Amino acid sequence: MPLACLVPPARIFPPALRRALALVGALAALALSGTQPLRAADEVSRVEVKFAAGASSASYQGSVRGNNSVEYRLGARAGQTMTVTFRARNPSANFNVNAPGSDMALFVGSVSGSDFTGALPADGIYVVQVYLVRAAARRNESADYTIDFSIGSGSGRAPQPGAPQVAAMPPLPKTDFADGFAGGPDFWQVAGLVPGDTLNIRSGPSATDAVLVTLNEGAVVRNMGCRPVAGARWCKVQLQGDANTVGWASGRYLREAAGEAAPKANAKASDAKASADAKVAGTQFNATGEVDCRLPGDKAVRACRFGVTRAGQGRASVEISFPDGSRRTLRFSHGLVTTSDGSAVVSARESDNTVVTVNGTERFVVPDVVVDGD
Repeated sequence: MPLACLVPPARIFPPALRRALALVGALAALALSGTQPLRAADEVSRVEVKFAAGASSASYQGSVRGNNSVEYRLGARAGQTMTVTFRARNPSANFNVNAPGSDMALFVGSVSGSDFTGALPADGIYVVQVYLVRAAARRNESADYTIDFSIGSGSGRAPQPGAPQVAAMPPLPKTDFADGFAGGPDFWQVAGLVPGDTLNIRSGPSATDAVLVTLNEGAVVRNMGCRPVAGARWCKVQLQGDANTVGWASGRYLREAAGEAAPKANAKASDAKASADAKVAGTQFNATGEVDCRLPGDKAVRACRFGVTRAGQGRASVEISFPDGSRRTLRFSHGLVTTSDGSAVVSARESDNTVVTVNGTERFVVPDVVVDGD
């Protein structure tokens, strides 16, 4: 039967329906033609790195947002030395270096830092990918950055057997695994500690790196990406209430959190109490007094004067005065303790007190009532 016999005369359909049918037909034709409408997708921008005549280095500026990424492509020979230096405003921005035709990362910036230098294992096009870790991408964060490339002269020959080579990292995961290179939830919660123990947050992804701060069971931190290192999973985290404190924690003691640290059940009452917490006359503090302390060179515990400024919900800034007139400021936030100058902190719970050790030489015993009020 001819197709025309299957289509009723146009006058049978109201104008609105005729327009709808026309739109359906146009979309069907578009699909049959092999061209599909544009849709929202992860965008990968590609940049060919070019050196000026006689130069062996080049500098580029760019930005990434959300799941978008930028791939820089540059040709090099085996045995040459490549150097990549990366600077970004957002610490969640990182870069990876991939060898020609391989999904094995020669370098993972979020593990090894913002500078790469290595002898290249093969001839061809190297890809340097700039991206945001998955947690930051889901929040649609953005990052402006500067990236510098240089290729040093080399033999141009493949490295000899047994010669030092850049260690390859495991392949990038295909799905959003929590132990992948850019996966995991937005927030982690500390869980599984031995009762009374704390979780160390370190300056790097290994048990030998310096301890920056310790976390108590139940503390919630922002996830900035996890990495497999020497057979273990290490996660880069950011402390809540202190965006400048970023460190590494063993993934063994991190579980997915539903969101940012949930306020306590009596949060409204706590907030109201904080807002009504009067200042001590003539000071900026909500309370003043003394705490037990032991300072460098002390053999015995002494009393140190303090002043506390409370923000409610377990958040407070405790300023402790030393006999020589200097001060130490301890910041409390949801069970986390940091210092105003970024000194190394270890904290532990003893009864209704938080015992804080700074730089291994200063020790303070801060009662809960100082932080939370009456």
